[in-house]
Amino acid sequence: MISTRSARRSRWTLLAAATAALSAAVAFPSPDAAAQVTPGCAVDLTGLLGWWRGEDSGAAQVGPDLAGSPGFDSGLVGQALVLDQDTDLTAAALASVSDALTIEMWVRPDPLGPFPSIQTLASRWDAPSQDDAARSYFLYLDGSANLAFETDDVSLRRSQGVAAAVPQLFDGAFHHVAATWDATTISLYVDGVVVASAPSQGGPLNAASSTPFRLGSKSGIGPPFRYGGLIDEPSVWNRALTAAEIGDIQNRSSAGKCDFVPVEQAKLTSPTTAANDRYGTSVAVNGSTVVVGAPFAGLFGQFTGTAIVYTGSGSGWTEQAQLVADDPQVGDRTGWTVDVSGDTIVTGSYANDAAGPDSGAAYVFFRTGTSWAQQAKLVPADAAGGDGTGYSVAIDGDTVVIASVADDDAGQDSGSAHV
Repeated sequence: MISTRSARRSRWTLLAAATAALSAAVAFPSPDAAAQVTPGCAVDLTGLLGWWRGEDSGAAQVGPDLAGSPGFDSGLVGQALVLDQDTDLTAAALASVSDALTIEMWVRPDPLGPFPSIQTLASRWDAPSQDDAARSYFLYLDGSANLAFETDDVSLRRSQGVAAAVPQLFDGAFHHVAATWDATTISLYVDGVVVASAPSQGGPLNAASSTPFRLGSKSGIGPPFRYGGLIDEPSVWNRALTAAEIGDIQNRSSAGKCDFVPVEQAKLTSPTTAANDRYGTSVAVNGSTVVVGAPFAGLFGQFTGTAIVYTGSGSGWTEQAQLVADDPQVGDRTGWTVDVSGDTIVTGSYANDAAGPDSGAAYVFFRTGTSWAQQAKLVPADAAGGDGTGYSVAIDGDTVVIASVADDDAGQDSGSAHV
């Protein structure tokens, strides 16, 4: 007859193996794919090449940062970029568009009225004498209070575009403008409504890689046609947004096109992990501290397990410590679950044998300066073999909760949690 303790150990081994097999077999979406369907965004972010929020910097939310020295003032969505007809803002190495394009932004031109010359809102327009295959797109206001958008391809060697009278843009308020191109049609939108549309040539808008995307000016032959006023939340897309999507951005107004946008900052790995360590089985974050569990790591024998700590700063994430229990044993699986609060980390070791085979435990580590040391090993007063204490853990301030998922207080494997 198989003993209860042996059966439990077999069950825990099978559970761990099944979990490992599942994590190896399941295909999880990439961070980019997750960002494209983020709840809280007015539009699908697929094809977003560049987005500059103007929150007191030229840093991009998506795409390359802006070079130049704009001013900043209250915008419609947080802070806006201030251009004074002397400022060039450029984004080098912006990805090229292929068969569709959208440029959209909130604008507040100088309320004194239209200037007698063209004012560029956005462009990626080169001099044909420099690269005869490089001219592409140009969104601007002209001296007659028209909003206009032009494209150029290499076969026709002449621009095609559309314009609409929009004197309302000069009323001193923010207005949303957008231009779309899909190799068939060019459309202009103001405040979510189509104000002009016309047929357009096909062919890629293949600006040379050396031609920067510009806000508030153009490059190439002739004057730069600089803009005077505010631009907020400008973005460029490698697809033509639908009228409904542009209307959704307009309707969200000061809420912005997204409540937030996840941007992958780093991919964390550790030089000490190896094949089958299952690094990332558990993760936790508090402020600028991240902890990652690797319960199958074999630093002190097979499956002893570990947890790795990272700290974040403006320059990225740096590994600060590798947490190992003071009494590591084969099969403990320390790091199966982790949590962090301030300078304290708790990690579960559900297969620890502190009170019998697979009774389980949790370890508490505390940081002083940049050094981590074990502060306690938590074992319930009524711990028994097979309880699986530490299968999940949580910490907030000075309070820790650890689960004993196979505790038998109310019947076999009924479970309990210890505070």
